[in-house]
Amino acid sequence: MPFRILCADSSVVIQRGIDALCQQTADCRIDRFACSRDELHQALAEEHFDVLVTNCRIDGTDFLEEAFELKSQLRDLRLILYTENRNSTTVARAVAYRFYDAVFRDGPSSVFIDSLRSLERGEPPPQSILLQYRDYMTRSDWPPLPKAPRLTKREIHIVAMLGLGLSNREISLALGIGIETTKEHVRNLLRKLKLPDRTAVAVWGLKQPALAALFPATEAKHHQPDLTNPSTSP
Repeated sequence: MPFRILCADSSVVIQRGIDALCQQTADCRIDRFACSRDELHQALAEEHFDVLVTNCRIDGTDFLEEAFELKSQLRDLRLILYTENRNSTTVARAVAYRFYDAVFRDGPSSVFIDSLRSLERGEPPPQSILLQYRDYMTRSDWPPLPKAPRLTKREIHIVAMLGLGLSNREISLALGIGIETTKEHVRNLLRKLKLPDRTAVAVWGLKQPALAALFPATEAKHHQPDLTNPSTSP
């Protein structure tokens, strides 16, 4: 494989598992491992890597936003999320932060290998869960909601994003709009729906059948957003 891959995970056991997966194939291998943020930054300073495989948490704290900042500095760096955290907020945040792909550890090992092999094509495998979420999050044909006929399509879009547990910044990144515009949409939703806060809007949106029907069918049973995530603060 013509790509140099760095893997960051605080668990040595997980690192060994990833290494064992790659050793089962002739064309996939991890070039270097990092157990902490310090080791990760040191590796990136010392060598060039094309791909960073990472968990959503490093050193016990959230790493997705920081990974996005690294990608902003190292523009050719592709990010693959390899995580045990199987909920809709994790994948949606990976979409917002421009991850190349997302793979769950409890899935078949072939999914992870297929993700690595797809790097040469420049597009994740067709069955990629991240692609399914990206299609959902970037759609434009949002249906009207019978219980709130005054909402615009953009406001309905924001309701769906709040239902994924995204922060204002993450919504702005996912939709390609300014953060002040996002904040204005959230304020309008609170006023029109007569609800006290963004969490109440998210819960209300999750109860709308028209939105539930659009959610990726293969992940409907895992649609459990983390509405207590610190990243969802305004």
